[in-house]
Amino acid sequence: MKVRLYLVPRLEVTDFTKDDIPFGMELTDAEEWHRTVSDWRRLFELEPRGIFKAVLDGRDVGVAATITYDKACWIHSVIVRRDMQRMGVGSALVKRCLEFAKTRGSSTVKLESVGGCEPFYEQLGFVREFESLRFFGRGLASGSRAERIDESDLAEVCALDKSVTGLDRQRVIYAVYRDAPELAYLLKVNGRMRGYLLGRRGDDRIQIGPCIVYPDRSSYAKELLSAIIGDNQGRDFRACVPDVNPKAKSLVGKMGFKMVGTATRMYLGTKLAEAASVYVIASPEKG
Repeated sequence: MKVRLYLVPRLEVTDFTKDDIPFGMELTDAEEWHRTVSDWRRLFELEPRGIFKAVLDGRDVGVAATITYDKACWIHSVIVRRDMQRMGVGSALVKRCLEFAKTRGSSTVKLESVGGCEPFYEQLGFVREFESLRFFGRGLASGSRAERIDESDLAEVCALDKSVTGLDRQRVIYAVYRDAPELAYLLKVNGRMRGYLLGRRGDDRIQIGPCIVYPDRSSYAKELLSAIIGDNQGRDFRACVPDVNPKAKSLVGKMGFKMVGTATRMYLGTKLAEAASVYVIASPEKG
C-alpha cells in the first residue's frame, strides 16, 4: 500500500527591507498601481519597522505595510501573489500589521479595500466607513490665486492639516513635499492660510492628494486644483474623493474628471471621522 504524504506549507511573515523594493515593485506593477521606486523608498523610510513580507516555503508571496500618525495607523499595500491567494497569506500579513499598530498605541486602524475584498477585512474586524471615489482625467483649469509651497511654509501647512484632521502628519507631508515640491500649492486669502494641495508623480500620471481647505469652501479647492492642472497641462491626473463630501464629488466632476472606480475606506477600533474640509483624500502613505 502506498503512503501519501501531505506537506503543510510553511508561512513566515518577516521584515521587508530595502532589498525587497524590487519585489514590492513587481507586486504593484502586477496590480497596475502605477507606483514608482521613489514611492516605495519613501514608504520604507517613513515606517521601516512597519513593512512586512510573507514568505511561503521560501518564496516571497506578499507584502503589507503601515504608517502611523499619533493615535491612528494606516494599513496599506496589502498584496498577495494571485497564485498564492486563499492560503492565509493576506490574513497573516494584516494581523502582523495590527500587532505593529498595537505597539504604537494606535486606537484607530484604517485601510482602503479594493472592490470585493471587504468581506475579507470584515472577518478581521474592520467596519465599512465610506466609499473612496477614483477620478481620472486631465481636468479643466480656471483662474487661481494659489502659489507654490516653499519649504519655509511647511510648518504652517502642517498646522492647518492637524487642525482639520486631528492628526500630526508632519513627517509625511515633509517627505511627500521633498519628492515633488513643484506639485505642492497653498492658498492664502487676506494673508491667512486657507488650504493646501500636494501631488506626486506616478509612472504615467500625477497623483493629487491630499487637498484640504478651511473653512469648507469648494471655491478654495477649485483654485488649488486649477493651479496644479494649469501648471501641468496635457498630463493625466488621478484623485480620490470621499463620498461623504458631496461638494468635492461635484467639483471634480465639473472640472472635467471622470469617475473610474471605487474603493471602501474601513476602520477598526475607535472611529475617526473624516472632516468635511477634505476635498481629495490621499494615497495610503498620507492617510
